[in-house]
Amino acid sequence: MPDITAGPVGLVTAAQLLRIGLTVKIVDKASAALSVGRADAIQPRILEIMKQLGLIDEFLGSGPRIDHTIFYKDGKFMVFRRSHSSQSEFKFLQVIGQPEIERILIRDIERFGCHIDRCTTLSGYYPVEHVDSAGIKRVNLRFHLDDGRDNRGAICDSTYLIGSDGAHSFVRASLSIPFDGIATGLVWQIVDCEWETNFPHAWVFGCVLNSTHGGVLIIPRENNMARLYVNVIPEDGQATVDRSKESVSTALERIRKVFHPYTIKPKGPIEWYTIWSINERVARDFCDPTNRIFLAGDAAHCHSAAGAYGLNTGIMDSQNLVWKLALDAYGIAKPNLLSSYQTERRFTALRIVEGSSQFLRFLCNQQSTSTFAKQFQFNEDEKFEAPVFVAENEPEGMDQDQAFFAWYAKTYTGLLTGMDVGYKPSLLNAWPAACKKQRADQIAETYLSSPMKDVCSEGSAIVPGHPMGNPLVFSQSRKRVQRLYDGFLPSPAFNIVIFIGSFSGLIRESVLDAVAHFARPESFRLKFTSQPIFKLHLVTTRCNSMDTHQCVTIPLGLTFQNNACQGDDPDSWISVYLDDKPEAESAHAFFGIESNDSLEQERVMVVRPDLWLGTKTTLSNFKQGLESYFDGFLHS
Repeated sequence: MPDITAGPVGLVTAAQLLRIGLTVKIVDKASAALSVGRADAIQPRILEIMKQLGLIDEFLGSGPRIDHTIFYKDGKFMVFRRSHSSQSEFKFLQVIGQPEIERILIRDIERFGCHIDRCTTLSGYYPVEHVDSAGIKRVNLRFHLDDGRDNRGAICDSTYLIGSDGAHSFVRASLSIPFDGIATGLVWQIVDCEWETNFPHAWVFGCVLNSTHGGVLIIPRENNMARLYVNVIPEDGQATVDRSKESVSTALERIRKVFHPYTIKPKGPIEWYTIWSINERVARDFCDPTNRIFLAGDAAHCHSAAGAYGLNTGIMDSQNLVWKLALDAYGIAKPNLLSSYQTERRFTALRIVEGSSQFLRFLCNQQSTSTFAKQFQFNEDEKFEAPVFVAENEPEGMDQDQAFFAWYAKTYTGLLTGMDVGYKPSLLNAWPAACKKQRADQIAETYLSSPMKDVCSEGSAIVPGHPMGNPLVFSQSRKRVQRLYDGFLPSPAFNIVIFIGSFSGLIRESVLDAVAHFARPESFRLKFTSQPIFKLHLVTTRCNSMDTHQCVTIPLGLTFQNNACQGDDPDSWISVYLDDKPEAESAHAFFGIESNDSLEQERVMVVRPDLWLGTKTTLSNFKQGLESYFDGFLHS
């Protein structure tokens, strides 16, 4: 499977596909990995993905953590607040330069025997027919690769092509997909170095604005460095910036003026400098009509760096796509599964470009110039109402810029952390019966603009189409406290979490019925594939003088064995966790499950392979609800 190119998005895609067992070929026109510059921070949701890949320790040891934000204007302190708080276990942005991200990921894919074809470009491709070992006619893609060594080039065949080849994507151009949007006319200079300054909050993430000289965005870096983005304002009488006149010297002078009355100058050599004209664009399609060729990362969307959206959004593109490709490669995905990549990720890209656009124009003192809604082709199911800042709605006594900053942080924290990336109702995001069908889109719209609100059934904290929570629980098999995700089967598996309370009365009976159905060979567990892509995770609050293993794990295991094929080990299919924190802090409360044993509560939660909640239902609807859900996008 060709993966173009070897930037972070392409490398993460390869790392996930290799773990699933698929073959990957990566080509990149660059002669070597990036040495300095570009992306600089990882969101909490991406850290969760790195933990799932087993790479989290390498990412966390790389640089400072961003958990506070500052704002100064015209030398006056305006805001210092905690930021990037979320329901993730990682309540911060991890600063890590793109060169280090690439080094970690290249080292990782090489463990699987995958190496990058450097100085190589994709020069063309076309479909070819062949007959597989079962005698079935298939269509593959044949690629011509140019490594510059001779006139013949190389040829390879593959089922899919993933173009993560940047804003000037060859793959996107080859499909004649429009890149809708605008050239904003806004220009930034970027300087990485260690700074000498008397600025009081050196170095905390945030921004410094000057009414005359523009704004500076501050990103703390490793080794006492900081990255400063400074807005380039056209000379008097000029409509645009003359980039030929700009240099490190002009950037340093602008930074000095914006920080005044505080002083600031480089303390050592400049590690990296660049000048960047900002575009805001989203590809009209994220895949070709056959669902064989896909766009990800900057090839699909580009925008300002404000908010650390770019790299992080691209990695979430990859996380969304990989499991769908795997199930398609297994031969069990219906066509609508791969089609959902475009539906889910293009809508997300539009939201992120809109959010980034608001903060960009705030930094550039051009809040009235956004043309976001006018420049994009919206499909009917992609329309959403962008949040609007109204100064009069904010607390009295606030400067308007101070009020906007507070409003933006409150409104967009979910996007800034990656934890508010919600998908609308669909076959993959099946809303429970408590949400009437005619209200589903309306509820989704409310939820997407006001994350974590109770918009579905009473007590429901998380709804389908939103990242699944990851509370602490005690693992019965591992004999230790861990995060819920830590016991999950990896992608492309669906992990089914059931909150069983005290496992008594009618709840006990219903849970055993659900486990018995799950165990049977004719259930969805083995209906679609012999691959282990389903697992049950039962969370109990039972904690008394009787051992949880004796009271819960053993009855569940016996029920499974009595209904499954001989030799089918229940430990491979079922995990049991103890939820024994105080009620208000418990995993049950986290998911809105009340302490009673009511069968009406939606205790069954299907977690998609990308760790988004797919659907949830009651125990009494376990068989019918889950069979119907999986039948919607898988076939046997």
